[in-house]
Amino acid sequence: MALTSALLCWALLSLSPPAPLLAQATTGDADLTPIYAIQGDGVASPLAGRRVSARGLVTGLTLDGFFLQDPVGDSDPATSDGLFIYTWERPTVAVGQCVAVRGGLVEEYYGKTELNRVQAIEPAHACGADGLRAVAFPLPTLEEAPLAHYESLEGMLVQTPPFSGIVLGPYRWIARGQNELALLPAHLAPYIAGPRLFHDHPAAQTALLYLSGRVSLLLPDAAAGMAVRVEPPGLTAILDYSFDRYRLLPLTSQPLQTIGHLPRPPVVEPAGDADFTVCSLNLNGLGQGREQHIHPEEYRSALFLHARVIAQTLQGCTIVALQETGTPADAAALAEELASTFRLTYTATALPGPASADPDFPLTNSLLTRRERVEVVEARLSQGCSPLNYDVDDPGKCRPGEYPLFDRPPLIARLRISGAWAGDPVELWLINNHWKSKAGDETANAIRRLAQAQHVAAEVQALHLWWPGMPVIVLGDLNDFYGSAPVEALRGGVEPPLLHTFDYLPRLDRYTYLFSGVAQALDHLLVTPDLTPQIAEVRILHVHADFPEGGEAIPPTDHDPLLLRLRPHGGVTAGGALGIGGIQVDAIDASGAVAASAMTDPAGEYRLWDLPLAPLTLRFTSWPGVTLEPAEIAWTPTPGHQTAPAPQVRHQTAEAAALLAVITPDLMPSDFISSDFISSGFISSDPGSPDLAGWSPPAGRRGAR
Repeated sequence: MALTSALLCWALLSLSPPAPLLAQATTGDADLTPIYAIQGDGVASPLAGRRVSARGLVTGLTLDGFFLQDPVGDSDPATSDGLFIYTWERPTVAVGQCVAVRGGLVEEYYGKTELNRVQAIEPAHACGADGLRAVAFPLPTLEEAPLAHYESLEGMLVQTPPFSGIVLGPYRWIARGQNELALLPAHLAPYIAGPRLFHDHPAAQTALLYLSGRVSLLLPDAAAGMAVRVEPPGLTAILDYSFDRYRLLPLTSQPLQTIGHLPRPPVVEPAGDADFTVCSLNLNGLGQGREQHIHPEEYRSALFLHARVIAQTLQGCTIVALQETGTPADAAALAEELASTFRLTYTATALPGPASADPDFPLTNSLLTRRERVEVVEARLSQGCSPLNYDVDDPGKCRPGEYPLFDRPPLIARLRISGAWAGDPVELWLINNHWKSKAGDETANAIRRLAQAQHVAAEVQALHLWWPGMPVIVLGDLNDFYGSAPVEALRGGVEPPLLHTFDYLPRLDRYTYLFSGVAQALDHLLVTPDLTPQIAEVRILHVHADFPEGGEAIPPTDHDPLLLRLRPHGGVTAGGALGIGGIQVDAIDASGAVAASAMTDPAGEYRLWDLPLAPLTLRFTSWPGVTLEPAEIAWTPTPGHQTAPAPQVRHQTAEAAALLAVITPDLMPSDFISSDFISSGFISSDPGSPDLAGWSPPAGRRGAR
């Protein structure tokens, strides 16, 4: 989507009739403090906590304030000439106006210097007849933290050079139209391993560049993996600081293009008679609290969108553990929506907990189970107790001197599942969790989550003791990372230890959430070892975190759902690492049909799910420049998860590059490797790239079952 030049729109805004100001001019200029003196030459303002008055030109408007800049400045590169004025509600000034802000309190709002609680905003003069000129904005580097580059530009009008980048994710949705993007500039892509950044590589996160529609509201929708190109002369923007990130706020329409299309959602097979599926989904506050879906039409729309995910994306999952249901009534309403709109009959199981009564943002863990296949034998909440007071109101649950641990206690349910297998219906325990979020003091949050993990591990151990031989599934939004101390305390706090099903997934697939463009696994699914022989599929369905709000589909939540497929007669899965992306892997059965298929990811990994326990032929299909020997391998899988046999892989371009690097060490990779290889950090599997010109993917089934 190409956008027009910023210069014309800026001129039009400057000439438009000014909006009414908050007050008329009443005082002179003797009491004015220059903006650069308010900002100072350090990280924080030297005047924090004091009331000051300032004058400048309005450069941009937000829903709750505006940016003000001194048009002259002090010519000191260590001090910023721009400042944010917080007005709480939509400001009544206009871009291009010269105004004086009287009696504003200097505050450091999460690291951003701003004037708050202003006493008056008045028309002013002497702002300079020539207007403002944007200062040059340097693109990110890996050598220095953003603070070193950008603190002295905070709040100022800046001009970027032309650049291109890869979208790592729409990372924050404030309100419709105010989408934000995290970009990896193309010149830094060769230094990043793979197509996305994970939370455990903080040094590489300095490479990210953030764009926000907070001022212009005109950023194009873009999903993770798409490209963005900024044509000459570059972006004209205000540099903001918010939530530990410097963000470019383009002023108006810009020379900005998005390249690519929203990816197709992954496809899973519905559960059959001989298997069943277990899913987990965070509903992002599906309730009618004052800060949720308070308007009836909005609530009905949210019910439909969530029901559509369960019915279509999760293919009518047999058992769905839900987090962030508003109240038990909202779980029942979602079940009714699934029945009336999608003709899927679910039983809703939800018990009110401490957070269910919150009038602003009620939250309840709940469960939906397919009525024709699942019987909920019993269900209860499991409140933990702590010597620390977390201000949870749950009377009678803890002894004197101890305090409730969970706002949203785990929901424990004993389930009986029927199907076309020999013997009795399958019985198992399911524990649905929503642990303490990362909002607020994360040091205290981590201690609390560790205690919550230990409590749940003790519950699993007790179920082992009282119900020997009955499997347990622990799942939900644990609000901590794969491999983190709380998640490991849960896994290893049980004897024998729980299996984290993400162990079966490729490394690049282990994320359920994007925060500031950084991939994280906040949602988890663990099982007792007695279930491992039944695992036929483990999937994180990336249908929410990678997508913007708006466009072709509106994600109803920012967490990706999880899916586990169990076959009581035994599951068969396999995977491998071929080292190169874009290689098609097909498992062919004795009749010549494709039993399962996959394509290697940018790290060269793949998985084949739900394989038959029968002789197969693995067929590997590469692209020009890659030789596979042999291209077909006869193989008979065994029960459980295993490594599939692999061909020898030779990449002619990489071998030539290595040879040239030895012979001519001064050669840069760009001298002999295609631009797509360099810009994406891995060999492109896009048939339209220069690497694959004239090549078409092999015919047949796409994606893993």
